[in-house]
Amino acid sequence: MRFSGSDLDYLIATAKEAAASEILPRFHAIAAADISVKDRSIDVVTEADTRAEALIKKQLAAKFPGALIVGEESYEADKSIMDGLAEADLAFVIDPVDGTMNFIDGLAMFGTIIAVVAKGETIAGVLHDPVQKQQLLAVKGSGAFQRSADGAEVRAKTLPAAPISEMKGLFSWSFFPEPLRTEMPGRFSKFRHGLSTNCSVFDYWLLAMGKYHVMGNAAGQLWDHLAGVLIHQEAGGYVVRFGGSPYDATCRGGNVLCAPDKDSWDAVMREVVEPPR
Repeated sequence: MRFSGSDLDYLIATAKEAAASEILPRFHAIAAADISVKDRSIDVVTEADTRAEALIKKQLAAKFPGALIVGEESYEADKSIMDGLAEADLAFVIDPVDGTMNFIDGLAMFGTIIAVVAKGETIAGVLHDPVQKQQLLAVKGSGAFQRSADGAEVRAKTLPAAPISEMKGLFSWSFFPEPLRTEMPGRFSKFRHGLSTNCSVFDYWLLAMGKYHVMGNAAGQLWDHLAGVLIHQEAGGYVVRFGGSPYDATCRGGNVLCAPDKDSWDAVMREVVEPPR
């Protein structure tokens, strides 16, 4: 069982179907009874998440029988579903509604993420924006592209290196551990501009399409980052974990820092993430 670049169209069609039938009809229509809290008040799940994941899993299983399918909501019910991901010949890691809090709040900054993994290596990824009906996609070794609603494609390319004072940064500060959670917003002043989108789809999109220089996320899971990390790399960027190790299917949690190159990564770690006290 193999995955080829042409199979990306199937992933995109599946994400579109989930959006049309399960996600968009609930946008601006989520009732309080349809929202559940996971382990923190800012980590929530809705009926759109669970129903969209079920649809995506069904479609992937039909096209790729025998593939391991790891979904965010499935993992909440059974943590062992992650076992074997690094060894699987073919696996899919999905986040049906990334940016759920934005979705609940009526902000059009949410999307669907599908990463394709083979023997622990991310070989393809799709970020789908259901509102704009466009995708950011990549196949390992073939570059990253933005595909618009009409099918036109533009190659994704990260911004070149710049001094920190000229950088634009994306940090999901509310998920950082203390004392960084309290301190990170103040550290944004070192950048030319800094913000948090609370959505990995848009974080990686802004990076890959050359709108922002750097992104840091201390939280999330494989479904939040695997596809975006590949896309950022294929767009020319540098990304490893805060500790300096690669981010791949053997990782658990987030702790991802993306930058234009290694020197920029080192500078952000030194001057923003871990400034001298």
